[in-house]
Amino acid sequence: MNYSDKDKAIIYFDSECVLCGNFLKLILRIDRKKVFSFASLQNDYSKDQLSEEIINNADFKTVAYEEKDKVYTYSSAVLRIFRRLGFPWNIFYLFIVIPKGLRDKIYLWISNHRYSWFGKSDQCIIPDETLQKRFVHPI
Repeated sequence: MNYSDKDKAIIYFDSECVLCGNFLKLILRIDRKKVFSFASLQNDYSKDQLSEEIINNADFKTVAYEEKDKVYTYSSAVLRIFRRLGFPWNIFYLFIVIPKGLRDKIYLWISNHRYSWFGKSDQCIIPDETLQKRFVHPI
């Protein structure tokens, strides 16, 4: 798939989660077309842009992904992100055929254990000057 600049997408992530930070680093490394921008779920920009349901009720248990003014959460967000990364990463999008309820149960099981398995960070990933422009709101 080819995407133009108007198709850039925003990934909202938990800046205290080590697993989320590593996922973010992976995306920064392999997103050669630079279609993704990033925002911490904990910052004011995200609180202004995302629904109260995502900010409050999700309790930072999800990555949120905005594409073409639509926001996806839980497993749908991750699968859509992988789809945009191109081959071989877009192969993961095949998991979209699994019913959303089951996918989200697996996602939430991992999310509920992520701090005990991977740890919690006191600070967000700090991008260098070349990556800073990929973040929609300063960290």
